[in-house]
Amino acid sequence: FLLLALLQLFRLSGLCQNIFTQHATNNFVAFCFAETKDSSTWFALGDGYGTGTVGYSGITFSKIFTVDDGLPSASYEQIFVASDGTVWAGGYSNTKPNTAVIAKYSKNQWSVSFLTQSKYNPIVKKFAEPFPGQVWIATYGGLYYQKDTSWGLFTTSDGLPDNKVN
Repeated sequence: FLLLALLQLFRLSGLCQNIFTQHATNNFVAFCFAETKDSSTWFALGDGYGTGTVGYSGITFSKIFTVDDGLPSASYEQIFVASDGTVWAGGYSNTKPNTAVIAKYSKNQWSVSFLTQSKYNPIVKKFAEPFPGQVWIATYGGLYYQKDTSWGLFTTSDGLPDNKVN
């Protein structure tokens, strides 16, 4: 009974409120979710054909990022929150064939890398952070890793058994 009374008190006081806001997402599908340390949620959204965006739902507001925010349109299918709170989103664009789109959100702005995978489908399968501050990206074209300010790539020619890395 005490729990029900507390829930009713929170509801009446306005302390318990719906933080999700409905946004128009052009029929995009949420392919992946990631949660930050403060319980905010990030969404990788896409149509599966090369267009999409990233969404955010925090404690006090939610947002769908657009080109105006510095995020290129791509079918984002993976999202990852690094140990330092940086958000990484990976996908592909229908305007850049055979190229993975990697978007990094840090200090309230997006920076973008385009990883060309000449003959491979640019599907980003997973992000990982094997060491603090160093992000690795598994794709169907090999395994990308941060190399100073650029990206390195491991493929079958470097000893991987297959270029399709999950």
